[in-house]
Order: sequence, then structure tokens, then C-alpha cells
Amino acid sequence: MHDPTLTVLSGTGLSKAFGKGGKAVQILHGLDIALPRGALSLVKGPSGCGKSTLLAILAGLTAPHAGTVDALGARLWAMKPAARDAFRLKHMGFIFQGSILFPALRAHEQIELVLGHMGIPARQARERAMAALADVGLGPRAALRPDALSGGEKQRVAIACALAKQPRLIFADEPTSALDTENGEMVSRHLRRLASEHGVTVICVTHDDRLSPFADRIYHMRAGRIDRIETEVAR
Repeated sequence: MHDPTLTVLSGTGLSKAFGKGGKAVQILHGLDIALPRGALSLVKGPSGCGKSTLLAILAGLTAPHAGTVDALGARLWAMKPAARDAFRLKHMGFIFQGSILFPALRAHEQIELVLGHMGIPARQARERAMAALADVGLGPRAALRPDALSGGEKQRVAIACALAKQPRLIFADEPTSALDTENGEMVSRHLRRLASEHGVTVICVTHDDRLSPFADRIYHMRAGRIDRIETEVAR
């Protein structure tokens, strides 16, 4: 489903600084990026180069000081906050390092809670949650709470939640860095499948070289800019 000619998420002229006056630190410097439909794209670079800030701007979580973000044909930062929140809930999924789950909720309930906020009826939410958990190999673990799940299983619950939402964009921040070799590879394969089989555009900030063989593109950042781009990485 990867179509390199169809850009569904882009940032143009993105600049961002933290602090004020003489103490301001410029994080992004007029950065341009374009992400195609159905691709797993990695953003890599040294600590402090602006990777996570870029991800947050593209996801509508942190406003740029200059530049625009176009997501699925919509000008993200021209929206009012409530409209941007609704757009993010409908179209975006998020996977973070050490994904935060509610301690009292079972795996399927974690997903059903999110789907309920989207207005999906309870019965349909349960069906979608169970199907997504089965898709990531956690069907038999659906009734367990987080304290009974391993780190890798918790990450797979987060992936299942993103999958159940049926988003068009997924943002991942260091999703494998805290995992052992086996679970890191498993999560990498699931991210690859979201892109190649479900047509989702996945953008992942990572230091983890284990993800590289699964990527379609790798954007290398340095000092707040895209330094170079590797394309068609996955074989």
C-alpha cells in the first residue's frame, strides 16, 4: 500500500525555539518534511537534535513558531484547539516508550475506553478491541491487567489500541528502546505491518537501530534540520 507519490503528512518551514530573549534555544530551523501514505518512516539523530519536538509538532501537540503542517489535506495549526483535538482523536494513533496503561483496566478495556471517547458503541468497541489484540498475538491475554503483562506485551497493547482506532497516521516515540531483543523485533514487525498491510502512515522517532531494516524511509536529523534521507530501506 506504500505510495511514495502520495504525501499525507508534511511540515514546511518548521521552526521552534524554547526560552525567551537571549536565553532562547532554537530547536528546529526551517525544517521541511514530507511523509507518504502507507510507509514506515524513522526519524533518527543525536539527542537534542529536535526529533521529539518535530514529532509533537506534526502530531498537533506542540505549536511551531513558524511553518505549517498539512495532515490528510487539513492545515493542522490553522484549526481551533477543539477541532484539532477532534481531528487527532479520529485520525491519529500514538505509541510511546513504556506505554502508559491504566493499572485498574484489563487489556481490552484499555482499548475500549479510547474507542468509547470516539463515540463507538460499547459492543462494537469490544469487538474491535478483541480483534486488535488477537492481531498482535494477545488474544489470550486480553483479560489481564498491566501488572500481569511484560514490557513487550504492554507495548503490543498500545499498538492494538492504535490499530483498533483505525487511524491513518501513527506517531511513535522510542517504542522499542526499553525492550529486549525478541520483543523489540516483535514490535518492529507490528509497526511494519501497520504500514504495509493497513496502509497507515507511521512516523517513528528512535535511537534503536533494530528498527532500521523495517523502515521505508529514514530521515536523519542534525541540529534541527533534516541532514539526509534514506529511501526504500526495507527489503
